[in-house]
Amino acid sequence: MPNTLSIRLLAATLVLAPVLSSPAPAQERKADSTRTLRTVTVTATRAPTDVRQVPAPVTVYDSASIREKSPNSAADLLREAPGVDVVGTGPNQGRPSIRGQRGQRILLLQDGLRLNNNRRQQDFGELPALVDVDQIERVEVVRGPSSVLYGSDAIGGVINLITRTPRADGTTRVRGNLGYRYSGAGEQQRGDGSLTVTRGAFAFTGSGSLRNAGNYEVPGGSFGDLTLPDGIKLDDSGVRDRSLNLYASWRGQGRSNAWIRHDRYVARDAGFGFVEPASWATPPRASSSPIRGRRCRRRRPGSTCRR
Repeated sequence: MPNTLSIRLLAATLVLAPVLSSPAPAQERKADSTRTLRTVTVTATRAPTDVRQVPAPVTVYDSASIREKSPNSAADLLREAPGVDVVGTGPNQGRPSIRGQRGQRILLLQDGLRLNNNRRQQDFGELPALVDVDQIERVEVVRGPSSVLYGSDAIGGVINLITRTPRADGTTRVRGNLGYRYSGAGEQQRGDGSLTVTRGAFAFTGSGSLRNAGNYEVPGGSFGDLTLPDGIKLDDSGVRDRSLNLYASWRGQGRSNAWIRHDRYVARDAGFGFVEPASWATPPRASSSPIRGRRCRRRRPGSTCRR
């Protein structure tokens, strides 16, 4: 009897051994092999760097987040960035403000190339609308001084709009698309199209867009003694613009490559927006002045009464 018991225990041990030593389920192996891809910026240091290792605060929007936002303009991509505000009215005149700095204190880049032009935009800063929003693949926003890397016009920060550029991989591919977008604000209509061809070591892409946006309504509200009712049109806030983008590249062996591009943007009827004085529900009131006990009317904010 004791011999029989020992044989049964040994057999049970031999049967359980393969079960206990079996490999982990595929689900556990998959969890162990999962890796988190790091977010890389090229704007903050002018070299590919993990954003967690950059001393300056950086916000990066990739192509997936841009598609999710579906912006009407390049400036709309910046509205949700921390520390960034968009100043201006209409679909064309929006300009970024970083931590209160704006104008020529904010450097705007396209694919690392400087867009700021002191001869054209001395006071207001450059327009993100110069870059076709449908061609933007990635946006990098550096908040804070970057003048050591980019010069004095980057005291407030840097915004880099990175566009789609085809890469030749030795194969032949042709890809194109057409799009149309309608927005209720100002009854904006926009059509765009693009064509990309790669063959051998060469790559080419061309894109264009047309947009027509009218004046849009502004919400009512009060500012000091002034009250604006609802349903007022903001005059001169629309735009009619078009853009054309051409890019060609050649890829040699090793790191040798060459590229050329042409970007053109034309805007018509692009204004800063204003409200007619007759539209105000409460007109400006006369203010008293201590000068000689007389009353005067301030013609504009910041003006003083004459003696």
